[in-house]
Amino acid sequence: MSSSVSSDGAGDLSAGLTDALLTLIVIMTWKSSTSGLDKGLVYFASLSALASQFGANASIVLGVVLANAATGGSLDLGMGTIVAVGAPLATAALSPVLLNLMSEVLPKLTDGINKAMMPELLGTFFFGLLYFSISSSDDALAPLAVGVALLTAHTLVPTADLNPTVTIAKWVKAKKFVDWFDPILIVLSQTVGVLLAAIVGSFVGISAAVPEASSLGSSAALEAIFAFVLSVLYLSFGGKANTTVAALGYFASISSFDSSFNPALHLGTVVGGMIGFGGGGSLAVTTAPLVPLAAAVIAGIVYGTTDANVNEAIGASTSSNLAKIFFQIAGSVAGGLFALWAGLAAEFSSPGLLTSPVAEILLVAVLMRVYGIGGESAGLAYFALLAIFSVAAGSIGNPATVLGVYVANGLLGSGFDFDADELIAMLLHVIAPMVGGLCSAMLSRMLTRELCFDLYNKAGLSVTEFVGSFLIVLSASGVSDDLAYSVAVMLVIHMIFSSDRADLFPAISAYRLFGEGVDVLGFVKKLLVLTLGALAAGAVSAWLLGGTIGGVDDESVSSAALHGTLWGLTLGWLYKYAPGDLGFAVGFFALATTFGAYNGASLLGGAILSADVSSLTSPVWIASFLAPLFGGVVSACLPALLGK
Repeated sequence: MSSSVSSDGAGDLSAGLTDALLTLIVIMTWKSSTSGLDKGLVYFASLSALASQFGANASIVLGVVLANAATGGSLDLGMGTIVAVGAPLATAALSPVLLNLMSEVLPKLTDGINKAMMPELLGTFFFGLLYFSISSSDDALAPLAVGVALLTAHTLVPTADLNPTVTIAKWVKAKKFVDWFDPILIVLSQTVGVLLAAIVGSFVGISAAVPEASSLGSSAALEAIFAFVLSVLYLSFGGKANTTVAALGYFASISSFDSSFNPALHLGTVVGGMIGFGGGGSLAVTTAPLVPLAAAVIAGIVYGTTDANVNEAIGASTSSNLAKIFFQIAGSVAGGLFALWAGLAAEFSSPGLLTSPVAEILLVAVLMRVYGIGGESAGLAYFALLAIFSVAAGSIGNPATVLGVYVANGLLGSGFDFDADELIAMLLHVIAPMVGGLCSAMLSRMLTRELCFDLYNKAGLSVTEFVGSFLIVLSASGVSDDLAYSVAVMLVIHMIFSSDRADLFPAISAYRLFGEGVDVLGFVKKLLVLTLGALAAGAVSAWLLGGTIGGVDDESVSSAALHGTLWGLTLGWLYKYAPGDLGFAVGFFALATTFGAYNGASLLGGAILSADVSSLTSPVWIASFLAPLFGGVVSACLPALLGK
């Protein structure tokens, strides 16, 4: 008898309440005006926090029960099944009452005092609940999920600040000090919301806890800087927050420094711990809100008062004169000095006199291309490119930071190093990014078809697809961290799609062959150019990054065939129906984390580079190569068969 999936999960109150909360968040999100992409991200954060065996989806539970029975198992209708089906359906039935309670009834309780109080309470309740659960996980995706949890709370309650730091910064910036009691009421509401999250969380196995307070000195100063940056980020939005940018900013902050940057989380956790809910009753934690609040006051005072040159030093470029360079270096020196004082490493390295400059040139060349696209793509792409190239480059592709680190080490570190190797390394790190900047112009012209190789023109091959395949395969070979790899591939796809909606994967070419009328010769050409990109990536990776490409996991033929087919099928539909280039990239992220990456170009390139012809006859290799192509064909033909 074939194996089956158990549908009889936990049938206790905790499991039922978890599914009920998850269902309520999903329903509130689906009723909002957010995009399909945001809805998917909210579901990702919610599932990361509220562990539900079947995602609070009654149809999946019933499908598993019937599938198990149909394949020879018993019809499992235990308590776990009843709870897994009943909790989401009961919550959905009660949702009109619950939504009316949150949107109409509860806000009236504070209308006469401050209209913002109840939205803040509800928003921080949901954010606190998600934050406490996700932050306790050691999953590599946890920091990203916490960032998306902030997006979730903003989606559920768009008008809320969700953070006393943001509230105080806005109040100070507005200079309406006659209303001094309003921010106190809002902060109180945010704290009560976190307290309720700690109480409710205790019933679903979530322990409310936050990082310990920073000690006075360099640790507190670091926290203040990040809190200042977050406050300025919100102030720059003006009215309604840019939820995606806020989520990314929060993700970056908590990845860099161990803090919540949210005084309400600390205060609510302390109160909850004192009355027996959560694990945050330590009095030492009560000092934690002071640092972010002080940073918020400073942000509110200085925001909008700095001139263009000072903005250069703090990373906000608005001027266009030569003073930029001076202030960039001044800011980098100040950052290096501060990093040394705080006990952080402030250094650059040069793993190889040839490989390091080449890696840095590639990093900067691609990064400058993304800067032409603009928006949050630039920051995300920088994260992705650093994940691929930074170790080999020994730097971050910024001459100002290299000079800043050198001066900082000279003043506070080990002294100025005039050793020839050190000076050569510094010089290479200054020159290489500039060369990369020059190369980026050629890359942009290649991607926009203004400059192509004659061979490619005559053969009808796509330089965009060559470059895209090269970067995707290079990401897979050069990044070991799952989160960094996923984001790296996402952003490569986003960048290339923003230039030209290229195929990038043979499975998409197979989809287009049957779905868009691409001829067979065109399919062969696309497979050829994608494989050439993979070959180039393999050669560069072996020399520059020390990685390899290609190969298949040690799995059965049936597993490779099933996973590869589903991968190709879904990838084809993503290409056709995903909301924009970023939507496609996020969809690929979901596919990669579910099935792995069945990239036929990488498989072919790896086999050719390794000269291992025998791998081409391996049943697993053949299944891994052909199944995604078959899935792409099915994705093109299935809608027509279904009459769509």
